[in-house]
Amino acid sequence: MKLPLRLALVATALGLGAALVWLLLASPRTSSPTPDAPQAAAPAAQRLTESPSIPLPNSKASKDDPSEPPEDVSPLAVELNSGRFPAQHDVDLLHTLLRQYLRRLGRREALPLGNDSDLAKVLGGQNPMKYASLPPNHPAFAPDGRLRDRWGTPYFVHPLAPGSFEIRSAGPDRKLFTSDDLIADPTGGSVQ
Repeated sequence: MKLPLRLALVATALGLGAALVWLLLASPRTSSPTPDAPQAAAPAAQRLTESPSIPLPNSKASKDDPSEPPEDVSPLAVELNSGRFPAQHDVDLLHTLLRQYLRRLGRREALPLGNDSDLAKVLGGQNPMKYASLPPNHPAFAPDGRLRDRWGTPYFVHPLAPGSFEIRSAGPDRKLFTSDDLIADPTGGSVQ
């Protein structure tokens, strides 16, 4: 072999090796926790930014495992009214899902949100994007279409300003505006 051809082969091999090393180092690392290791639940807003849901075409929910949401709904859906999290998590999660919806909505025209029925509609997919943050068969949806807390009481939704909302659960006593009410932190900021 001539020297230039040999140099070209060595350069090609080095280039391929460098590309392989770059791909290995650039690929995201996933580590699966050990089953015995306790995991602290990250706040819903943090998990939302870590793994935002993106609708996938032709995805279907598994009828064999109701704990897994369909791929075209928010992965946070399984956490709503779940006994695995404290009740405060439910109102914070709804607030996060509402903020996610408003970000997706952007500047599109949509019906205003004024109460819990409106929230149930938009999170259930009745919105300009036809995106359902919660699957229609989610246990938080009552037969009347309203979103209910883990005690069966409709959530209270109150618009504070454009893009800013108070979401409240009546709590265990099922009476609104008493000391056991759970309120989403409205200081989570408004969505522009």
